[in-house]
Amino acid sequence: MNNITKFGFSAALIGLSVSVFAQSQSPRIFVVEEATQASCPPCAALNPALHSLLNANSTKSLLVAYQVWWPGVDAMYNDNIPEVQSRINTYYPDVNSAPGVIVNGSSGAQSTSYVTQARINTRYAESSEIDITLNASITGTMLTITGSLYATQAVTGDLKLRLIITEKEVLEFELAFPGSNTETEFAHVFKKFVNGPAGISLSNSWNPGDSYTINETFDLSTLNIYHYPDLEVVALVQDDDDKFILQAAVVDHLHITLPNTNTASINWMYSLPARVCAGPNDIAPIVKLKNTGNDSLTSVAINYSVNGGTPAVYNWTGSLSPLEREYVTLPSMNFEAVTSNIVNATTSNPNGAADDDTSDDSYDADPIDLAPTSDNWVTVKVRTDGWGNEVYWEVRNSGGTVVMSGGNPNVGTTNIGIGTGAPAAHPNAYGNNTLYEIVVPIDASDCYTYHITDFYGDGLLTGGYFRVYDNANTQIIGGSGSYTEVIDVYNGVQYVGIDEIAVANSLTLFPNPVADMATISFDLNENAKAFVEVLALTGQAVYTQNFGSLASGAHIKTLDLSSLSNGAYMVRITFNDQVVNTKITVAH
Repeated sequence: MNNITKFGFSAALIGLSVSVFAQSQSPRIFVVEEATQASCPPCAALNPALHSLLNANSTKSLLVAYQVWWPGVDAMYNDNIPEVQSRINTYYPDVNSAPGVIVNGSSGAQSTSYVTQARINTRYAESSEIDITLNASITGTMLTITGSLYATQAVTGDLKLRLIITEKEVLEFELAFPGSNTETEFAHVFKKFVNGPAGISLSNSWNPGDSYTINETFDLSTLNIYHYPDLEVVALVQDDDDKFILQAAVVDHLHITLPNTNTASINWMYSLPARVCAGPNDIAPIVKLKNTGNDSLTSVAINYSVNGGTPAVYNWTGSLSPLEREYVTLPSMNFEAVTSNIVNATTSNPNGAADDDTSDDSYDADPIDLAPTSDNWVTVKVRTDGWGNEVYWEVRNSGGTVVMSGGNPNVGTTNIGIGTGAPAAHPNAYGNNTLYEIVVPIDASDCYTYHITDFYGDGLLTGGYFRVYDNANTQIIGGSGSYTEVIDVYNGVQYVGIDEIAVANSLTLFPNPVADMATISFDLNENAKAFVEVLALTGQAVYTQNFGSLASGAHIKTLDLSSLSNGAYMVRITFNDQVVNTKITVAH
């Protein structure tokens, strides 16, 4: 499988202009428009070769990469959903796979292998009817684009000028994937059509010597720009009659001068858990420190705290050019978990001076939630999709020991989402489109993490899901759709107290291990109906006994477990609406 179908499932001042100078009958630039996606395994596998070829032909070609909406999630697609869909779904309706490319506007949807050195050379050997001179600058938050179009030959058609803002290199996700295919480097990522997807209507008939003056402005503060120094402006002259791109140009490597001298910001935080267990916890946040001043940043104080507590101070030193950033790992901090935990980081004293712009000094990370709880056991449910062999999961205790696992262990927990071949077969591998239920014993005083991985990297699709339930059958963890690895956490905790349950803490089950007959002893605080189930660790009930209605007081009951195979079992005893769980081992 080499693609995925969509049906299957800031402020700156720039003083430098960069131009593509007009010349008589200039070579035609080879234009690639790509549909790609951060949760698409073939995209991760095929994009490096495509980018390498185009980079080797940077004077002959250019790329506009649209991060699309299938097969899974993509944070960059969310930056401009309407215009991505307009270009890919409406203007190029036959683009239905990722990665997929349109070459020179009129090639029709193709695989990335369609882009070859020979096709680039052939295109570049042609003479374009239109020459483009293109300049770009940024003042404050305003992008200004100037230049001209000049006809070297007669040309007719439904001609449009499309001005596109892209980011040449997006490395923002080195520490936090934007999708599930483990890609961390993205090239020439589409941000915006300056005049909308329809572009600027040009004259339908051009004679040699005819021209058009480009003079457009755009407020960049409306965009989510990851790194200003990587901004590009692309110009396409396109005939909408047949979608053929007559000529293209790009402005990149803009020199940037900022309005403030000494200022720094933190605008993202990494390496924080989504959940923590009750009690004391340690975190070591990684912050993205950015120089937003005109001078090089050599020092800054980073203050950070949890839940408004006493802040710690980390005095950073280094050297950051204007608008450059660095990931800074802060020393570990201990905090006592509450229901919702807020980590804040703030910069101060850049270069030992007052901050010229304090509006971007403080950043609050997304809340860290308190983990859900369960008593004595949880039930893991996994419903596979059509590729059950690709799924593997583990439950690990606080020491990292695997206490239970399921699925194909050859999937493992590393090198996930590679998108090539299939994992080696294993007798424990899950079947397709099948529901599995497994009971996992847990210690009430420990903290656990649940890990589920998918070999291909597209997760559980077409009805597949994973869920973890507490012993009261309430879902505490769950998900579906596209993922590479999901990690979640939950607490073991003692169940309700003696006043809330019909049975006192006197319940005992003996002998343990048991050969044949087990005895269960308990005291009831009130009259209650009692029912016992013995469950295999797969969750299947292998023995049941109804004790009926019992009066308050002491009771002793026997369980005949002689028919059970040797091994560990969970014993679930229901008193009215309350449940008590314990474990027993059968050893004949």
